[in-house]
Amino acid sequence: MSPDEAPDSEASPNPYATQVVASSTNERPAFVALIDARGQPAQSVEVTAAGVTIGRLKSSALVLDDPTISRNHARVEWDGRRARVTDLGSKSGTFLGAVRLTPQTPYEWLPDQPLRIGRYTLRLYPGAPPPAPAAAAAAAAIPGAPTGRLVPADAPSSPAVPTGLLNPDMAAPERAGAAVEPATAVALAVLPDQRALTLTPGEHVTINVVVTNHATIPLTVSLMLDGLPPEWVEVAPTVTVMPGARVPATLLVQAPASSASRAGSYAVSLQAFAAELPTLMFEAPLEWRVAPFLAGELSIAPKRARGRDRAVYTVTVRNNGNVPASYALSATDDLQELAYSIAQERLTVGPGEAAETSLTVVVERRVFGAERQHPFTVQAVETDVQQALRETLSVQAQFVQTPAFPLWWIPMVLTLLLLALLCGFAALPASLAGMLPGYGIFAAPTESPPDMRATAAAEATATAQQLQLIEQQGQATLAALAQTATAAPADQQVALQATLAAQFASATAIALQFTALPTLPPPTDAPFATVPPGTLPAPTASPVAGAPSPTATLTRTRTPTLTPTPAPTQTPAPGLPELTIDDASVQRRTSGETTMTFTVRLSSSSSATVSVEYTTEDDTARAGIDYRSVSGTLAFNPGETERVIVVQALPSSTTATDRRFRVVLTSAAGANFADNVAVGTIRPAAGIATATPTATFAPTQTPTNTGTPLPGATATPTNTPTPLPTATPTNTHTPTPLPTATPTETLTPTPTETLTPTPTETPTLTPTETPEPVTLTLTAPTSVNVTGGASTPWTDIDGVVISGAPDTDTVMVRLNIVGVNPSNNAGEMRITGLDGFAQTSTPQTFMTTLADANSRLSRLQYRRGAIGQARMTITVTHGSQVRTAQIDLQINQP
Repeated sequence: MSPDEAPDSEASPNPYATQVVASSTNERPAFVALIDARGQPAQSVEVTAAGVTIGRLKSSALVLDDPTISRNHARVEWDGRRARVTDLGSKSGTFLGAVRLTPQTPYEWLPDQPLRIGRYTLRLYPGAPPPAPAAAAAAAAIPGAPTGRLVPADAPSSPAVPTGLLNPDMAAPERAGAAVEPATAVALAVLPDQRALTLTPGEHVTINVVVTNHATIPLTVSLMLDGLPPEWVEVAPTVTVMPGARVPATLLVQAPASSASRAGSYAVSLQAFAAELPTLMFEAPLEWRVAPFLAGELSIAPKRARGRDRAVYTVTVRNNGNVPASYALSATDDLQELAYSIAQERLTVGPGEAAETSLTVVVERRVFGAERQHPFTVQAVETDVQQALRETLSVQAQFVQTPAFPLWWIPMVLTLLLLALLCGFAALPASLAGMLPGYGIFAAPTESPPDMRATAAAEATATAQQLQLIEQQGQATLAALAQTATAAPADQQVALQATLAAQFASATAIALQFTALPTLPPPTDAPFATVPPGTLPAPTASPVAGAPSPTATLTRTRTPTLTPTPAPTQTPAPGLPELTIDDASVQRRTSGETTMTFTVRLSSSSSATVSVEYTTEDDTARAGIDYRSVSGTLAFNPGETERVIVVQALPSSTTATDRRFRVVLTSAAGANFADNVAVGTIRPAAGIATATPTATFAPTQTPTNTGTPLPGATATPTNTPTPLPTATPTNTHTPTPLPTATPTETLTPTPTETLTPTPTETPTLTPTETPEPVTLTLTAPTSVNVTGGASTPWTDIDGVVISGAPDTDTVMVRLNIVGVNPSNNAGEMRITGLDGFAQTSTPQTFMTTLADANSRLSRLQYRRGAIGQARMTITVTHGSQVRTAQIDLQINQP
């Protein structure tokens, strides 16, 4: 507690006061005397080993009754040989000679050093008391001796001439030959426009001073400015002034253009010290202030980021000005192709401090094409608290968008397919190549085979030629689809991507059918024949009567709606609590955002702080379209077991299906993962019919299996499936493998088989959800008394409660303060703790759950230095209900 905080009353105990007792005969006593204007001791007190206090309190050993003196100003101690003086944290300071003492630090006090406290000068008398007041009165009766009384050290002899006190070490005025009292020996004059001066940071100011010597001896006068940092004063001159002369002097002052030059008023005094009068100080008070200025700095990291549809940047603002500043952040690009999500769009930063927030850039995903560069600009509008100053800061960054399938990927895949077909025949030795199915297509025998072999070879050749034709058509279709996808609009690229994938699957199936061609025995005299003599010809395929015919199977393939994210690959530590995260769902609105709350829990409380990082991932929901992506770190303080992650669902009046995304806990410190993935479900807005998409299987044509009998030979039946219309989910028509060839003499035609269509499923409409009606209530005090003053404390605004709705419902809270008396002084408000905001006088708005809003409002505080009245307005919005409360703030004098 500062010495000035003690109540100034007679009954108040003085913790620094000591009892004055007679000193021991074995110890030399010491005395502290108060010196009057003539340098004579006017009052003294004995100093013992227990020490004495000097101050304004009446319980002090030496009472100085002046408002500039602190209640407990200084303390003097004596150990029998030397004295020590300590400043007790006074406001005006204690000066030993020309040096100001550091508070709560003892300094040795020599007898020839004057001690100045406020307007008074004191002197130390070791070993003997000072002369009695009677002796001083006798000296005053001597003719020609100056008379005086105890006056403050800086009491001016005229309104513009400050004075000091004379120490007994100085020669008497008549001995020094002075025509005036030494207390008025020096006069300081400053121009009127420099007494009340405004310093602009970064600019030099020249202070012109006139020093007048009223004494009859030459004086060497040193000038200094008290109340400013020493580095602000570049020139502190020393001048020699002859008796009765006036000498000009110049001081050069510059407040640096940095946050160290805090804006506001400064108690400055121009002080002069004469070397010939060491115990006197001559002072002229000045009223100076430092002008406010803004010097914000905006930066972004990284400057360049890559991604398919999003990137996260860190935006940092630094306040290099001398007043608190508020920064409103925004981002834009020339083509308006990007969407932006800023975690905290308004930041309030004190002088010399910095703050940062995250910026997420989102763009529509592209399937094919080259990389595309998206330059954008981040801006920050910088204003001071009173919004009298305004600056605009900007920084450039770039987002490089990469497509899902680059253009070079298409020819590469086609080349790989072609190489896969050729490598089986050209890259193998002839002895092995002859064993491959379909080798007869590429290498003709040297002599005509028998009729049976020729018939089978012709059939295989026709089949291979047909497959080659289909392959060529498929490659042409692939090239056309790739060219169409590149030039297609963004909303059609997803459908084209699915068609292209199906076409690639067909091309792969064609390549596999080459390996299903029948193996033919090479002629015995062929140069590449590898079959030993006497080997029987390979049998040819022919269906057996009564055997089941090849059938076409209809396979229904479902795509999982939600792909689980694997747990982070971190090794669980034994003995640590486990983290889990709950799923959340919400019904979106047609206008306005909706809050989703994901609860993260610890299985048990921890004695240390637990931190976990989190981020959002797309599923059927898209960041920037269906919700705002978030990422960050949660911290569990010791004893806490539950925290929440808030995600905003974006409005839509057209979406009729549920959209889902994930919130993933990526890494943790001080805990293990039990469940690190939560699913967020965004339901359609009220009044929009929801449809459950179901698959429809309705083939319009019947695939047939046709076999043609050949005389004296067998043939391989051709399976010709008819393509089915596109359905959702995807229906894949997969032909069954050809049956094992069986030797036979005849070929029995296979009857046509008809696939029975599956009845069409109709969409099922989901009934519209109607929220239960609620009645919102806002309770707040009508008035609050606030203590003002120079060192103003914060006052809690208790009793603000929102009720009438479920705790999980989303509410929007707006806080505003205005000045009533005077109208231009609104004061400051803040919300301490988690998710609060720093001291500000600007309106504040936040949207969260009703329970979290009540938690924040329970930490609402207000303060103002000047007395008067102000008003705080609290507005709460829940759906279409709006409740407002006004609190009258009465600021009283402390």
